[in-house]
Amino acid sequence: MKMKHTLHALVTLLILFVAGTGCIHYQEGQDPVLIEAEQLASNAELTIDKFLLFEQENRALINNNDVFLAAEYVRHNAPDWLLTLRQVTEDYRKSRTVENKDKLLSYVSFIRRTLVSINEKYNPPPETK
Repeated sequence: MKMKHTLHALVTLLILFVAGTGCIHYQEGQDPVLIEAEQLASNAELTIDKFLLFEQENRALINNNDVFLAAEYVRHNAPDWLLTLRQVTEDYRKSRTVENKDKLLSYVSFIRRTLVSINEKYNPPPETK
């Protein structure tokens, strides 16, 4: 039971850390969209790595196929997610057009929704009696 709570807390922390960039203070002249995307990419990579390491090191104790499948899904897809995020960020950095900005904001939103979806799917609310 303790492992389940630990895993739930870790996944919830992953979502909060990545999905919410927190309070960001921008200096004059900085582009908030660019700063937020860069911070999201950095935080996502570190947090996903920690989640996957935790799952791998504790797989026998967790003994839950849903958690294993979630981790495998993330292992398989996260490199492409992060690469694409960095590519659209760089496109926006080089050419700050409305089209590039919309593409970047859309992809940032996609990553956040995906992580929240993983959290909801693999950490369903407790059953009520």
